[in-house]
Parts: sequence; structure tokens; C-alpha cells
Amino acid sequence: MALRDVALLERGHVRAQGAMGLGANDLTMLERLACVGGEPVEFSFGAVPRLARLSLSFHADVNATTWLLHTFAGMTRNEYPLFNFLNRLPDLDTLVLRFTGPERWVAPAMLHDDAPLRRLRRLLVADMPPSWDLTWTRYLLEAAAALETLHIHVDVAAGTAASPGRRVAWPTAAEFKHRALRELVIVGYRPSEWQHEEFVSLMMSTCVALRDVALLEHGHVRAKGHWDWELMT
Repeated sequence: MALRDVALLERGHVRAQGAMGLGANDLTMLERLACVGGEPVEFSFGAVPRLARLSLSFHADVNATTWLLHTFAGMTRNEYPLFNFLNRLPDLDTLVLRFTGPERWVAPAMLHDDAPLRRLRRLLVADMPPSWDLTWTRYLLEAAAALETLHIHVDVAAGTAASPGRRVAWPTAAEFKHRALRELVIVGYRPSEWQHEEFVSLMMSTCVALRDVALLEHGHVRAKGHWDWELMT
């Protein structure tokens, strides 16, 4: 039976729906994958041509024992290049990134030229502390020319518990324009935070097709299974 849906949970348990086991040959039919739990797990597939929905929800702890990655690029011991997770996924339609710990486990770095997000239409980035520079998500925008919906959730309750994220330096003469994004929703928006004000300014100048923008001070994400969500206010 072809494997279509897989959820990898924190304690190493694999839950597969519609399949008896996991085999390399089955992955050509894989449509939905969720990785939920502790330290980030870097994975690599030879080919998953049908994978349309991917959910990554990891907990990165500043005290965790992890290996040093790409120190020459300024990454901390708890950060992983995003392209380690997102390469060779040509049909990805929906992406969920959640930060369920005090540290940012995704390193702000450019995706490879052959990034797999050319068909990505829906993106949720959730549970980010208010101290982070939200503009790092521009790397995802640059790799996802077809993105139509971007939802961002800032976890205001995190307060100062999380360490401040590094400010991302962008070229002053950058001419990047995104021509597909139509909906931007930020829950947990704080106009007094420079990180938030600067991000909205960047989006308004970069995303020329924007039609619906909602900046909401209060709210949360309600998960609808592993691969869908609803923003509640």
C-alpha cells in the first residue's frame, strides 16, 4: 500500500495513515509529512515528487547539546540552515513552521537556487517571540514566487524569555519584488516593536499584489490537524 501521510512525533514514534510500513519505494506517493517534537531532525529524501504539505514544529533549547554548524556563517549551535529541510520538494503547496521553544532553530540564510518552493501557496510561521527580526522570512518569500497567503503568529506571552534574534542585514539596493502574495496576517503585532514595524514596511514595499492585510494585537493559532490551521482572535 502506498504511503501518503506520515507524522513523526517527539519520542520517535512514527504514525502512518493508510499504510502498514515505511519503505523507500513508498515515498514516491508521500503527500503529507509532519515532524513534531524536540530537537530539529534533519532529513533527506531521494525524491518525494508528490509531497504537498509539510509541517515542522521543533523545540530548540539554548542549553541543549547540539553540534556546531557553519560557524563561518554566524549560525549558533542551535540553528539549522533552512535548506537542510526544504530542498527537492517541487510540489510543496503548504508549509507550517512552528517554534515551540526559546530559540530559533532555523538559521536566517538564503535557500539554494534550486529551492523547492516554486509552487508554495500557503505559509504559516508561528510561535515566534516578539524580540525576533521578522524580516528573516523574506528568504522564504524569495524562494516562493507563487506564495499567496502568509500567516505569522508572534507569541507575545514569550516576553523576554527568548534571547533576541539577530537583525538580518539586507542589501540597500535590493530590487526584489513579490508579485503573488495577496494576504498577510500577523497575530501578536506590536507597532512599538521596531522588528514589527520594519517587517510591515518591507512587506508593503516588496509585495506589489497585496490586497488583504490584518495586523492583530491578540490571538493564537488553532491547529486543524498537522497540516492546516486557523488564526483565532
